[in-house]
Order: sequence, then structure tokens, then C-alpha cells
Amino acid sequence: MRIGYDATSLCRKITGIEAYALQLIRALLETDKTNEYVVFLRNGIPSELEPYRDRAEMIVGPASQIVCEQVWLPGMKRRRKLDLVHYPAFPPGWRTAGRFVATIFDGTLWRNPDWLSWKARRYMAPLARRAARRAAMVLTISEFSRREIIELTGAASENVVNAGIAISPAFKPVDDERRRDEVRAKYGLPMEYVLSVGSLEPRKNLVVLLEAWARLRREDPAWSRKLVLAGRRAWGAEVIEARIESLGLRGDVIVADYVASGDLPAVYAMADVFAFPSLYEGFGLPPLEAMACGTPVVCSRAPALPEAVGEAAELVDPEDVGAWAAALQRAVTDRPLRERLRTAGLVRASAFSWPSVARRVQGLYNGLGTGLRA
Repeated sequence: MRIGYDATSLCRKITGIEAYALQLIRALLETDKTNEYVVFLRNGIPSELEPYRDRAEMIVGPASQIVCEQVWLPGMKRRRKLDLVHYPAFPPGWRTAGRFVATIFDGTLWRNPDWLSWKARRYMAPLARRAARRAAMVLTISEFSRREIIELTGAASENVVNAGIAISPAFKPVDDERRRDEVRAKYGLPMEYVLSVGSLEPRKNLVVLLEAWARLRREDPAWSRKLVLAGRRAWGAEVIEARIESLGLRGDVIVADYVASGDLPAVYAMADVFAFPSLYEGFGLPPLEAMACGTPVVCSRAPALPEAVGEAAELVDPEDVGAWAAALQRAVTDRPLRERLRTAGLVRASAFSWPSVARRVQGLYNGLGTGLRA
């Protein structure tokens, strides 16, 4: 088969959906030796895909994401005579015809519209609902998300498949002190800190984390660690920044903004604890990335995070400020607990590999190709 792959999202900063799009196409190009791939890009070919130029045709389109989605990609499917196109990050445009696969990560677009920007509510949500109903197959990343997508979009249950997700092999313990010092200096990181990674937006529930931190500072005068928030400022970030001020935490919280993917393993590895208080996730990669770097994890028990972390993290009610304060204090000070979480986390993270996800996705592609040839 000739398979198109929409990688136009890779011109943005690499966060959750972009990391998925990048790692999946890399793994497919390494493992799938039978299908032909045409990879569609925007603003040039990323350095991470340069080694695969002899394995796939790579075509760079217009600079505008909307023009790519609504005009260029639908036309390229016809002109390049593609049997199938996969949209792994953004849903396809209104004019998209023929057989396509769409990845939808969770039901946030419909379950919690108050957490979203105007563009996400008015533009992305209708496009994604249409894609869920018209796709030859919808891929998602957890059983929780599979159920959510079926319920919230009306997609046929047999067409929605949990194809899994994994973490990049770049996430591993970083013991090189020189590398640690470089990254610490680059982002202004202290020697001791608790880390949270994720976009600064309402869904990530950082306000509860900040309130727990303020409680720790009040109740334990010896508490001297800093809280580091690493992630791009998204819709609603101003609420988080205002809460830092109102709680009097400006000297205790470091907002590191976006951390480059090459630096993130060291940022994880140097943290005393990784905290992830999110209210809603389709899966939740940052806790597994932290585990792979050998960092103990305290994680929300909101869907679908227990499915991701298993028994390798301390699970906390996402809205219980007191429980968060107590769990963070234990994870920092209780050495046997820290070692148990570190060991269990390394084992848990090792269970998620991109080659196995790619083989699963290739099998799904091939099943759709059998239908085309029938």
C-alpha cells in the first residue's frame, strides 16, 4: 500500500501529540518494510526525520496549518494516489475524502469544553467528531479513551482501536554530572526540586499542586525545595501565574516554560519527585517518562492515569490538597518509599516500546489494505 502520513504538526514545539506523531512515524519507517510511505510536512524536514529520507517520500507543504488541513492535504491524497492517509495529531479537513485513519487521544474536546480555547471548541472539536465518524479506523491510546470516544462522538465501536503508545528511548537515567550541570544552568534549576511537566492549562490542575505546595511551606518550616513547572504556556496559563502570586509562592516556584526534548531527560532525572496532578488524560506520558529516568512519581488517580502507571506510582485524589501535600512530603523524605517507586517505575516504563506500537499499527493498516483489495 501507499500510505500518507500527516506530520505537519512537527514544525511546532514537541509536546504530547507532536511526540506521538514523530515517534510513531520513526518506528513505522524502521519496522515496516512492505508499505510505501509519503510523509507530509510543514516548514521543512525535522532533523529527527532526516535519516529516513531514503525510506519515505517527504513533501513540504504550505506554512499555514489550516491551509494544509483544508486544502493541501486533501489534494495531495488524490495527486499522490494514496491508498490510505493517517492523521496522527490534528484531524483531517472538511474536504478530506477516501479512506483515512485518525488518532484521537481522548475525549477532552467534548467532555470538558470549559478547559479549551475558542479555537479548540469551535474548530477542532467539530473536525475531530467528523473524523471519528468517517474514518476507516480511529486509533487511540488507552482503553479509557476508547470508551470515551465511542460515547462522545457516536463512532462505531468496532472502528475505534486502542493501538497503544510508548515513550521515546531517549528517556533514561542521566548520571553524567557535566550534562546535569549544563541543563541545570540552562534552565536555572536549583539543586533540589519537585518537577511537574505539562502545558500550563486548566486540565493539568496545577492550581491544586500550588495550593499543596503552599500548605507544605506553612506546615513544615524546614521545607526548602523548589517546585519547577515545565511546559509551554497554553490557554488559561494566566490563572496559574495569578495563583502563584496570590499564594505568595513567587520565590518557591520556577516556571521553566518549554524544555527542549533533548534536555528533558536530565530535567526529569535531577528531580527529587515528579508530580502529575492532571484532572483528565487520554493516557499520560510524562509520569512514564519520569519513571524511565529513575524519578519517583506522585500521580493523580484521574482517568486514565492508573491505566498508565499501574502500581509504580503513588496515586492521589486530584482535588485533595491535603493528600497532595502529604504524598509529596512522603515521596521526598521516605527513603524506602522512594527506592520502591524508583525500581517499580523503571520496570513499568520498560513495558512501553515504540517498535511494538508500530507493529500493531502496521497490522491495522494492512487489515484495511486487505479490505481495499477484496
